[in-house]
Amino acid sequence: MAETIYKSLKSNTQYIVRGNPNRAYLQATGEMANNPKVLDQIAHVRRGAYDFATVDWMARQLMNTY
Repeated sequence: MAETIYKSLKSNTQYIVRGNPNRAYLQATGEMANNPKVLDQIAHVRRGAYDFATVDWMARQLMNTY
């Protein structure tokens, strides 16, 4: 199982991507972990069947935004 951690550029938040090449999950810890938009993105990843590369890209976008 692969894991990548991104630290936000704007807050004290970490975005964690875990999974294998075919299926990955997103988790947030820190200040923005309860932000409604971040929670929506996490729920969207959980409902969909995204590969690791796609979820990794989503985490990088969140890192730069929140």
